[in-house]
Amino acid sequence: YYSLFEHVGCGVYVSSKEGKFLNANPALLDMLGYGSREEFFEIDIEKDLYYRSEDRKKFQEMIERDGRVIDYEVDFKHKDGRKIPVLLTSHVRYDQNGNVVGYEGINVDQSQRKEMEKRLKEAHDFLNKTIHSSPNPIMATDMKGNIIIWNRAAEEALGCKAEDVVGKTNIEKIYSEGDARKVMQMMRGPEYGGVCKLRAYPITYVRQDGQIVEGNLSASIIYDAKGN
Repeated sequence: YYSLFEHVGCGVYVSSKEGKFLNANPALLDMLGYGSREEFFEIDIEKDLYYRSEDRKKFQEMIERDGRVIDYEVDFKHKDGRKIPVLLTSHVRYDQNGNVVGYEGINVDQSQRKEMEKRLKEAHDFLNKTIHSSPNPIMATDMKGNIIIWNRAAEEALGCKAEDVVGKTNIEKIYSEGDARKVMQMMRGPEYGGVCKLRAYPITYVRQDGQIVEGNLSASIIYDAKGN
């Protein structure tokens, strides 16, 4: 157990109820930027560890109510002051009379996961802005033809607001009768731009007011990582 405590890759700790560390493994010291246990044991947990002191109080309320806390997302403070997102799992320590004397558990650094989430969000936001800022009408549907994307240019060209069609309208109502199925058939063959694609095919659309709009349709089928 001592070897596991010393060498496990996530931060392990034992602390008092009053807010002092009684033990900590090297991974926790390294995560938080402290050079020695002696230095680490001097800090005040509420003021020096928690990025927001109120999160310490929330943690104590939860763990003393339930006896444990599992995967509590909280921000810790590095020695240099920067924020470190952590996943905290702990349980209560009791004395022989059943009184709470402290807590022990593990802290998993979530910095890499949070950075990846941030990058994914930035990429999603950029793509979303690109779609909605395009001067060309862009729309997408699920496999049943239900509209799931409808950009501003589509709103202008076809006279329908996104909130009125996304999740509420089938693409068949946008095309002239029979054209939606015809488009899908063409996209599944190689004759109109390659398998799963359709390039600049002349087609007519039906505006919300019933007016017919002529245009060209370019489209593709989207697959997931498993090829579905």
